[in-house]
Amino acid sequence: MLIVGCKEKPKPVENTGTTPAEKPVVVDVVKEKPEEPKKEKMVLSLEERAAKLGFSKYLPADTEMLLSVHDTKGSYERLKGLEMVSVIMEENAKMRAEFELDDDEILEEEVDVEQAAELPADEIPPFDEELADEGMEDEMGEEGPGAWTLLGQEVTIAFGEGSGMQLGHMLKVNERSTYFQFQMMGKAIQTLAKNKDLDEFSEMMYDLSDSSFNQILEDPESGVALMDQANLPPMYFAFRAKEGELQQAAQMVSSSMAFFGMAGEMAAPVEIETGGSKFMGYKLIGSKISEMMAESRESMEEDLKPETVDALLAAIAKKNMIFVTGTIGEYVVVMIGGDENQMKLVADPKDSLVANDKMKFVDEFGDKPFMTVSYGDKEALKTMIDQAGGLASIALGFRDGISGGEGLGEMRDIEELLQLFADREKSLMAMGATDTFGLVAYLDQGLKIDSFGGHDKGGVDWAAPTRLAHLGNDPDNFVFINYSNKAAYSQEMREYLELMAETAYALAVKFSSLEFEDPKYVQMNEYLKMFDTQFRDDMLGLYQAVSGDLASGLDQESAILIDMKGAMPAVPGIPQVIVDQSKAPRMSYISPVKDRAKLASAWEKMDKHSTALLAKVSEMSDKKIPMQKPISSKENGMVTWFISMPFFQDNFVPSVTIHDQWFVASSSKVQAVDLVNKAVAGGEAGDGIQFRVNFKVLSDYADEMFKVCYNNADVLFTDEEERKDFKEDESRVKRMIESTRQFDSMDWNVRKEDGLVRSRIHFKMN
Repeated sequence: MLIVGCKEKPKPVENTGTTPAEKPVVVDVVKEKPEEPKKEKMVLSLEERAAKLGFSKYLPADTEMLLSVHDTKGSYERLKGLEMVSVIMEENAKMRAEFELDDDEILEEEVDVEQAAELPADEIPPFDEELADEGMEDEMGEEGPGAWTLLGQEVTIAFGEGSGMQLGHMLKVNERSTYFQFQMMGKAIQTLAKNKDLDEFSEMMYDLSDSSFNQILEDPESGVALMDQANLPPMYFAFRAKEGELQQAAQMVSSSMAFFGMAGEMAAPVEIETGGSKFMGYKLIGSKISEMMAESRESMEEDLKPETVDALLAAIAKKNMIFVTGTIGEYVVVMIGGDENQMKLVADPKDSLVANDKMKFVDEFGDKPFMTVSYGDKEALKTMIDQAGGLASIALGFRDGISGGEGLGEMRDIEELLQLFADREKSLMAMGATDTFGLVAYLDQGLKIDSFGGHDKGGVDWAAPTRLAHLGNDPDNFVFINYSNKAAYSQEMREYLELMAETAYALAVKFSSLEFEDPKYVQMNEYLKMFDTQFRDDMLGLYQAVSGDLASGLDQESAILIDMKGAMPAVPGIPQVIVDQSKAPRMSYISPVKDRAKLASAWEKMDKHSTALLAKVSEMSDKKIPMQKPISSKENGMVTWFISMPFFQDNFVPSVTIHDQWFVASSSKVQAVDLVNKAVAGGEAGDGIQFRVNFKVLSDYADEMFKVCYNNADVLFTDEEERKDFKEDESRVKRMIESTRQFDSMDWNVRKEDGLVRSRIHFKMN
């Protein structure tokens, strides 16, 4: 139904000259973005950057990953101060009183929720902030330091040199674990097909995790050999202490080390001096742990080969785990690692991470109050992404599990599909690229989050100007999304998904050949055979029409718009007065037309296969279901196709609108025509990805719809008690709606700048 507009063919152009007729050239009206004078980016001195980045001035320059959160208590207070949070907490108190708590469960120091439940919404006492903070207080009491002593100012987590490689090892183990679990699943299915024993199958599935763990240890890719290379990377956890409470905060952290005393001779005291400060703690000694494990060697050899046990114990004997804590500057620090020589801090900022040119992305925000700063080294990120993999480990594991089994018969074709799927995924992932990542979140008219670099999957055409960007400027839009795909990536992704579906279908057909007496299996098998013989060809034809002709007939750019200006459909059961006074969301998808003949071809194929499907459904259900014929409406060089229904109207009718330059699939003919007119008129071009949400539109819509319902409560609610309850909730509903007005909008733009993907998310607050 959404493609019926493609049926209209462009009219031939009359040739009045002696030369052959030429197709008229249609020029898109796109206004180039005016050149704006470049604003000089702020550049911070080393001292200024060190002051802004806090603990990072003590981290070594080779630090690979960083996450630093600033002014945590201030952020908590700002969040707690939102009107919506107060409303939610009060509503939660009322719900607890009504549904969860008995009288004797309400503590004296808690909010009197039972009393609150009986009060009108405008008389409910405000949320008790002291009670909210109670969970953040320490056992020392109000006068002593609490959790905010550590967490209230700045919290930093960082990973030192080699972390990317070591985390990559962990991800490799996870990827191989997935492989072995699906290998066992394939073997279990082969066993089920051969023995027809569901209990045996269930037992094999239950033992998947244990079996895969043992296989990993003996696996040359991820087992003991990899463990021998692995080491605990240097990790840093730093807390800027509350002013005047550095020693108390240090004592809170050091006291947590007491449990190492229970490790006996496996732990030894250790002291590290770095960055001009001393850090003390414990070392868990690998050789001692290995000796303890060797005492259980006999039970280990029940599942593992003796040589694997030898290698495992030898690898563990080389690994130590070090936990130390101390203070440096204003910070309490916990360092964890496997090698004292790698656990290092610096005393001079010029030797630190902040002096690294890769951290200069923070400079242009130097005049903003930071909330979060994050950093990831390019090579570390690339290593982790490469080792994480995708679904290939599932496909290859299952392939190897079913290979050689006797229960399912010949499986070579499915094995080839699974291998091809893994190869296709590798090709798809190769289209991506990874750069050093940086992120800054800061306060500026709400919250802004700027990021630089990171991983780009390769799906967006960053160089193509977006001709529909100006459609996002309409203040009535609730949601607007606009970007341009990269054609090669779209093709690769489509083939990848098609191969996934083809493989799943081939497996389903193969399993349907098994003979089980279970009624559910028999019924499922009948459905599959019916689909295969009756519907498969037409369903495939529909898909090929959409993914083939339709996709190639449209350009790579697209935009999606949602507003709240649609009409309420006259659905039976909804009072007429509500239909007349209400509005409904409208949604449209718009894309440039590249080849209208392809769109016409797509429609012809879809019409053919849809008609055939309906005929088969009619025959099976013994009910005549005629194929509905679309109605067309022409206006200003465009044609809109739709199917008439009793409750449809111009502002609520699923339709397709076709123009020589533009294609729109919409829930509203009015919106579609308006979008085509705006697209033809053109506007300022954009770039990259634009994603906007206007919360004000949603708040206004909620307010307007509540008024409609409230003013017509007598019509909506025939039950007097329901009507009374609805009207009594007026103040509560209005307060909730008003609380949302603190949120203005969310604007997310992603583009490529200076060779890096740059993103900005702006949560604008009123």
